[in-house]
Amino acid sequence: MTGRAGSCRIETRRSPARGFTLIELLVVMAIIALLAAMLLPAVQQVREAGRRTQCLNNIKQLVLAMHNYESAYKVFPPGLVTWTDTVPARVTLQLPEAAQLKLVNRQLLQLTSWTLTPDWNWNAAIVSYMDQGTIQIDYRIPKYADAGGTALAPGGTTNQQYLANKIPSFVCPSASLPTATPYGMGYGTYRGCMGTNVSLANGVATALPAGTFNGMLYPNSAVGMRDVSDGTTSTILLGDSLYGFWADGYSCCVRVRNDLNSQTNANRNLFDDYWLDTDSSGNWTGLQFFSYGSSHNDLVGIGFVDGGAKTISKKIDSTVFMALATKNGVENITDTSF
Repeated sequence: MTGRAGSCRIETRRSPARGFTLIELLVVMAIIALLAAMLLPAVQQVREAGRRTQCLNNIKQLVLAMHNYESAYKVFPPGLVTWTDTVPARVTLQLPEAAQLKLVNRQLLQLTSWTLTPDWNWNAAIVSYMDQGTIQIDYRIPKYADAGGTALAPGGTTNQQYLANKIPSFVCPSASLPTATPYGMGYGTYRGCMGTNVSLANGVATALPAGTFNGMLYPNSAVGMRDVSDGTTSTILLGDSLYGFWADGYSCCVRVRNDLNSQTNANRNLFDDYWLDTDSSGNWTGLQFFSYGSSHNDLVGIGFVDGGAKTISKKIDSTVFMALATKNGVENITDTSF
């Protein structure tokens, strides 16, 4: 305030405008990036836990449907019903997009083709128990019409239209599969248990004769509850696998094997393994087989005859898992074993 009468002046000091410096902005961005990097794995683990729970729910639904089938027919559905006619032939399908499948020991399989067989498997037998009333399979006629064994004939049979049905409960939600499939075919990643290639009675492994099966689901099987002498709580009915189609006969099952894989010259792995089927002369038949496996890291979903479903470690003792795969091997398995 000045001394002059009648006038007043107030002087104020204006603070300079202040914002973020470049260094401060970079520090904030670095902190945000660090937090995101820390949270992302946790989010992914939570999502995978949810998918794993959904997978077990799928398995329970499939086992329940099989129990309903068993209640109606007094036996579980056949692993597959073999088609004995020469027509139609097996069809070699080229995949529109290669499937990138992670195998054991971080191997990556580039799957580019699949051989479709005219046989129906257990998936087809239970569709009426899976709320799929629109699928009305006529087993008196072929599954499809082939064009010389290289493609499906246009139009095909009345059954051929059902190959494109997508049934979510037949597919593990963690499976990493291409969206495009040949002729729009629906996936099926769960496979029934054919048993093992050996008998483990009294702790001694003895090779089973050709055409002999000790599991629950196999070609033209008709296994009832009375046949499960090992106990329903410790006998595998089905489990998760890496690839297949629900309407394909040889996508039906897994036979747990401990012999040599002719392609790798190493013993087959219990989980996440793959091999080519060969005839007695060593020639590839066109069929491709998978063991049990999953994208659930070190776990795989398994359904048991009693209706239970649980995840089993892929590091389970091989003898214990092979004992679980048989219905009448007379092996002593405690719940703590797996």
